[in-house]
Amino acid sequence: MTEQAFTEQAAQYDREGIYTLLARYAHSFDAGDIDTWVSLFTDDGALITPNVGDAKGHSELRDWAEQRMAQQAGYQMRHHISNVLIAEITAQQASVSCYLTLTRQALDMQSAVELIAAAVYHDRLVYTADGWKFRQRSITL
Repeated sequence: MTEQAFTEQAAQYDREGIYTLLARYAHSFDAGDIDTWVSLFTDDGALITPNVGDAKGHSELRDWAEQRMAQQAGYQMRHHISNVLIAEITAQQASVSCYLTLTRQALDMQSAVELIAAAVYHDRLVYTADGWKFRQRSITL
C-alpha cells in the first residue's frame, strides 16, 4: 500500500468515526442513555446551548441531560442530524458542523410530531484512546 493510499484510508476511517460519534450522540440521548451520552465528551467537554443552559465536564453534562429528559417526560425526542461538514481534520482533532432538526411526539401517539428546533451544531472534536469525542459542542439557531 502506498503512503498516499494509507493516508486516504486513515482519513476515511476518521470520517467514519466522526459520523458514528454524531449518530451515537443522537441515539443515546433519544434513548435516555445518559451514561453513553456523557461518555461521548472529553472529561472537560462542554455543551453550549442558547436558552437552555451550558454544561462543562461530565458531572454538569449528566445534570443537564437529566434535566432535559425530565422536561420531556411523556414525549419521544428525536435528534435528526444532516448535512455533516467536516471542515478541518487532523490525526488529533476535527472541526465539524451539521444541521439539527429536533422533534418530539407524545408517547401515546395521539398528536402530530412537533418541531422543537432547527439549529446548527458546531463541534470541536479530539481523538482519544477511546476514539473521537466532543471537546465542545455548541448550538446556534
